[in-house]
Amino acid sequence: MKIWRPLKAIFSKGRLRSKDEESLIGRIAQSVSGRDKGTVYVITGQQDRISVLVCDGKKRTVKQPKRKNIRHLLISDERIPDEYIVKGRISADDAQISAFIDRKTDI
Repeated sequence: MKIWRPLKAIFSKGRLRSKDEESLIGRIAQSVSGRDKGTVYVITGQQDRISVLVCDGKKRTVKQPKRKNIRHLLISDERIPDEYIVKGRISADDAQISAFIDRKTDI
């Protein structure tokens, strides 16, 4: 079952709270606008206050992530396993991320 947190629960007045900033890396997010609407991603990094980097392991790889506005994402409470995150960066390869997304999005 997919459980998506509303953006208001994570963000306040368009700014990222400091404790949530680090907790976004590794979370699963679904795109709600743009031509990739409905695509499920893993957040791999934070570019600035309003942009994050996302990858899905298929079209968008870990080495070439997509820049996405945080207002265009629904962010889940689900995270990738901690062994895939080393010093705040994703250490998993594309196959591991793709398999994890496929397992979590199957109902």
